[in-house]
Amino acid sequence: MRTAENAPGTGERRWVWAGLAAVLAGGLALRLWGVRQGLPYVYNVDEATHFVTHAVQMFGGGLNPHYFANPPGFTYLLHGVFALWYGGGSAAQRALEGDPAGIFTLARVASALLGTIALWLLYLTGARLFSRPAGLLAAAILAVAFLPVFYAHASSPAGRESSRAPVRYSSHSAIVPSTAEATRARVNIPVGLPSSARCAAEPPPYQRANRPCRRYVKPGGLAK
Repeated sequence: MRTAENAPGTGERRWVWAGLAAVLAGGLALRLWGVRQGLPYVYNVDEATHFVTHAVQMFGGGLNPHYFANPPGFTYLLHGVFALWYGGGSAAQRALEGDPAGIFTLARVASALLGTIALWLLYLTGARLFSRPAGLLAAAILAVAFLPVFYAHASSPAGRESSRAPVRYSSHSAIVPSTAEATRARVNIPVGLPSSARCAAEPPPYQRANRPCRRYVKPGGLAK
C-alpha cells in the first residue's frame, strides 16, 4: 500500500527543500557579511544621494520623493522601514544627521533581505517552468554570483561606483560630492538562468534534443 512517505517525488521534495533552506541561509549570510563596510563613509553615489536621503526627506514634504530617475519603489519601501524602526519622521531625520551609519545599515539590511527574496522567487520560477532541481540550481548560482551579492551590500538596487573619493555626511546632512566620474552597473535576475541550469543538469541526449538547450550548452559544457 502506497503511503505519503513513499509516494513518488516525496524524497526529491525533501532534499530540494533542505537545499533551498541552505541556499537562502547562505545567500542571506553573504549579503549581510560586512554590511557596515565603510560607514559612515558611503562609496556608492546612488546610495548616498538618492534612495536613503529621499526616503527621509519624504517625512517632511509628503509622499512625493521628487526623484524619478530610478523607479521609486525602493524609496517608498525604505520610507516605511524607517517609519516603523524609528517611530516617526523626526527621529529618522535626527538619525540621518547625527548617526548616518545606523540608518544606512538599516537600509542595507533591507536591501540584503530583498536580495534573499529574489533567490526564493527565482527558485519558484525555475521549479514552475522546468523542475525543482533546476530551480534550486538557479537559485544557488544567483546566491553566490558576484554582482548581486556586491550590490546587496548597498541600499540601492543599482549602483554608481566612485573610483576616487568617497561621500560623507556631515552633521548637517551636507553631502561632499565625489570628484570622480561614475559608471553605472545594473543588476537584473538573468531570465535564462533557470533554462541554463535545467540544461546543465540534464543528460546529453536531452541537451541535443531540446532546442533551447543549444543556446546554453555545447559539447563539453555550458556555452560561453
